[in-house]
Amino acid sequence: VFSRALPFCNGGSIIGTPRNLRFPATESDAWRVTVSFKQSYRKECRVKSIDLGTFVRLGNLAEKTLRAPSSRGLSPEPRCPADLLVRREDVVFLDGRLKGDELKWDVPAGEWTVYRMVEASNGFGCLPATPGGSGLEIDKFDRRALEKHVAAFLGRMARLCEIDPASDPAKRSGFVTALIDSYEPGGQNWGANFAAEFRRRRGYDVVSPLLPALAGRVVASAEETDRFLEDFRKTCAELFRENYADAFTDCVHALGLQSAIEPYGEAPAPNFTFATNCDLPMAEFWLRPGQVYVPPTVVGVAEMARAHGHRIVQSESFTSKPADDDWKQPISIYKAQGDKVYAAGVN
Repeated sequence: VFSRALPFCNGGSIIGTPRNLRFPATESDAWRVTVSFKQSYRKECRVKSIDLGTFVRLGNLAEKTLRAPSSRGLSPEPRCPADLLVRREDVVFLDGRLKGDELKWDVPAGEWTVYRMVEASNGFGCLPATPGGSGLEIDKFDRRALEKHVAAFLGRMARLCEIDPASDPAKRSGFVTALIDSYEPGGQNWGANFAAEFRRRRGYDVVSPLLPALAGRVVASAEETDRFLEDFRKTCAELFRENYADAFTDCVHALGLQSAIEPYGEAPAPNFTFATNCDLPMAEFWLRPGQVYVPPTVVGVAEMARAHGHRIVQSESFTSKPADDDWKQPISIYKAQGDKVYAAGVN
């Protein structure tokens, strides 16, 4: 019997995300898998499939490939037995041999695993959204996609408000700031420009014998596989920061607005690293019954702001919902909470 609790992820990161369990090599004619969820998650959680693999699969695969971003440190992959490694020379690319759904390949002797890797939308839609305002998330690695979205949405609002793009938003009233809230759409680890950008930034091709690492295989060695995935994540983070966060600030400046960003959540970049160029870095704190605390978002944003010369640190404040605090505590509790956050760096 093998039992282990797996973490639940917020937002979109749980969708289609593999969770790996390791146990000793075990032989059996039959298997029974029992899955249980915490009461509060039972309506949301489903298991799509279970694969009892006969090879070593990477630990923290979803996080290491940014299908499910994680703020936790990623431990190095333990040494993999030689007979379970994928050798570079054994990786065969079958480009041009797939016609529709039919693979035409004169298979060499031996046992082979065939991976079909495609570029596709993860299907995640924006939320929360007003009626008529919903749709798919944009490609965060493509500046042109962000520019098109801002022009069609914030640009239209700016025109309706008759904002002079040359005016100073800090000296104007009304519609002056555009905000990216805490990032919750889940991971992104590919885009139309990704392969070319990976080559330019890392100096080698992402479509290489190391590519099966994205499916969880250990290629060449555990160390080399980890280095490849680190390069992969680094490229994702750079593209996200430059083409989404930085591009957002550029776009709203062109409209005569200032940018505010809550630089944390489930982004394909480490928390507190992708809003260094915005005008107003922003933290948040929620009300918790009987607690007066300093949230890690406040600490992280305040430290980032100081490191990059920002004089103003904003915060989404006293957030709650009926199932939690519901704003029914004495006002003295809320004052103490506000004082605590001010002392931690919000001004």
